[in-house]
Amino acid sequence: MKKLRKWFKEDWGSLLIILALILLAVALSVNPSDFVNLAWYALVALTAVYAYATLKVVIATSKQTEETRRMIDEMRQSRLDAVKPSLSLQPENFTFGGSFSALYLMNSGGVAKDVRIDIEVTNPASRKGLFVPAINREHKVYLQVGGEVQDKGGLITINVNFNDSYNQNFTESLSIDFSELKKEGRAIWGQYSELDGIKRILEQIERKTK
Repeated sequence: MKKLRKWFKEDWGSLLIILALILLAVALSVNPSDFVNLAWYALVALTAVYAYATLKVVIATSKQTEETRRMIDEMRQSRLDAVKPSLSLQPENFTFGGSFSALYLMNSGGVAKDVRIDIEVTNPASRKGLFVPAINREHKVYLQVGGEVQDKGGLITINVNFNDSYNQNFTESLSIDFSELKKEGRAIWGQYSELDGIKRILEQIERKTK
């Protein structure tokens, strides 16, 4: 009985066909010579079959269309994620434990275009706005913020408005609160790579040869 109820629930259109056939059988048994009733019941049965078949086609088409739309949306989102810029603040500390020396806006994602950078600093208070036509992957922009902000325990807030390669607009806000870092007893430690070391050595050699 449970299987029968489940079958009717999942395939209720079949019930219409069964009822139509029952009505047709009743008509034949009650008055087999009545052609009009026979034709009417036959029409009911055929209509039910047609309606059920049409419903099945509509449901199948709807599911297929929905699945296709979902796949297209996933592919589109994957393309958008692949080109989305990924911005972060990169401090540099050339003395490895000394004063905060420079701050850069680093892009590790897709190209960022029409980049508008608003820099707000407290202690000492200052504001400035920068514009960069584009920041490519693994490129960085010097933000003109020095170690004085770190020494005085200031707050640096960077608001960035930019477009990706599909001209979608994004806004990001990045910040460093040096007063909070001082309370926690944390030193500012910049990233380092072999290329940075080679660059500094070449700069020292260049200064000595002048």
